[in-house]
Amino acid sequence: MSKRFHTAFFNRWWQRIMPFRKSLPVFVSFLFLSIILWLIIRLSTEYEETLAIPLSFQTNVDDYALVYYSDTVIYAKTKLKGTQLATWQFRRNAINFPLHFNNLRLKTNRQGYAEVFIPTAQLSSDLTTWLHSSTSVVVVSPDTLYFAFEKTQKKRVSVKPLLKYKLDSRYLLVDSIRVVPDSVVISGPSRIIDTITFINTQKLDAGEISTEKNFSLKLQNPFPHSGIRISHDKVNIQLKVEPSTEATLMVPIRILDTSSCSMKLFPDQVTLRLLVPYSLYRNLSVKDFSVSVPCPDSSNFKHKMLQVKIDHLPAGTKLVEVEPEEVEFLIYN
Repeated sequence: MSKRFHTAFFNRWWQRIMPFRKSLPVFVSFLFLSIILWLIIRLSTEYEETLAIPLSFQTNVDDYALVYYSDTVIYAKTKLKGTQLATWQFRRNAINFPLHFNNLRLKTNRQGYAEVFIPTAQLSSDLTTWLHSSTSVVVVSPDTLYFAFEKTQKKRVSVKPLLKYKLDSRYLLVDSIRVVPDSVVISGPSRIIDTITFINTQKLDAGEISTEKNFSLKLQNPFPHSGIRISHDKVNIQLKVEPSTEATLMVPIRILDTSSCSMKLFPDQVTLRLLVPYSLYRNLSVKDFSVSVPCPDSSNFKHKMLQVKIDHLPAGTKLVEVEPEEVEFLIYN
């Protein structure tokens, strides 16, 4: 029943428009032309609008860094043609009106800040040119822009690589992660500079690596809007990876602080089982390792055992096992 109803309705509708089908292209053409003419009229007409204009400004002037600003947007009344207004509405979040402080005098206040006051009425001429307005732009608010600058200082800090990676079980990192340069010079307001002890790189997950890798990572500015500048934009990260092999060494145990105690160890050396990169295997020496025990206190006398401590391993080696982990001792009278 429903199918028959829809078919009948469609047939009646088709019969009604059949007499007009020849004139339909003409109607569509005139409709399209009317829309074009309407758009031309609308876009060529002038409109008075109050615009919210975002500002961009320098964060550093000579030896001073910007630490405070009163506003980032000004409101201005102007007349724009429809084409200009449409362009502004489309691009307003992508373009900012630039402020320049180079030709302005910085006045130092009692707190040591250098101040700049800019009456927004002075910006009318530049805004008129920037907006391509047919009439002078009138700034509605604020009436004055305020900026405060602080004398900058410099400081060298280390670079911390935020690098994540995995090593295949058969491979080892030959040396520690190498960062070039490993430190950078930062400059900015002293109250902010004093809080910065290192600079991070951008984060990178390198996945599983089994060969030498080099990465170029950008540095992260911790206070990009507070006048902090960094001497380098990026650093190079080097990872040297090699296949590994097993090695076993007998290393003598060193007694710490022999001036306070005199004792004999049983045994007096330990066996270290290691994973070592191939390039280091041939040159491996006992002198490259340091193993120690402390002088015992009264709590150690009961069980007569001292824990062995690994003080130093050559870069690139990986400790697998220490045998024994504890040693006996005998105190000399």
